[in-house]
Amino acid sequence: MKRLVVPVLVATLAAGVAATGAVADPLSKTLRKTGLSPEDFDLMRQTAAELYIPAPQPNKSVKWSNAKSGSYGTAKLDSVDGKCVIVNHLVHPKGAEKVEQIRTRLCQSGDGRWLLMP
Repeated sequence: MKRLVVPVLVATLAAGVAATGAVADPLSKTLRKTGLSPEDFDLMRQTAAELYIPAPQPNKSVKWSNAKSGSYGTAKLDSVDGKCVIVNHLVHPKGAEKVEQIRTRLCQSGDGRWLLMP
């Protein structure tokens, strides 16, 4: 299993911020490495949010799949530390031989938003 940590990518997608020239290269490289489409990452993020919104649910898992791309995956809330959570994603990009592992750390801000943290 290959492990990737992609906080810049997921944060960019999660925030809905358009990629600038400085972010576009790492984003495109990361997408190429995983074999996932931007739609896959968005679906992965939206589904994972069910694990901590409205309240964190440790050890719970959710599945997602993208009929357009053929990719699918599972997200599990591994741990909760105060207002932060660790989500472990196991993704199966269409046509990939190996499962990709992506771990993300998110923390709830004072205004209630969940932000990706290093």
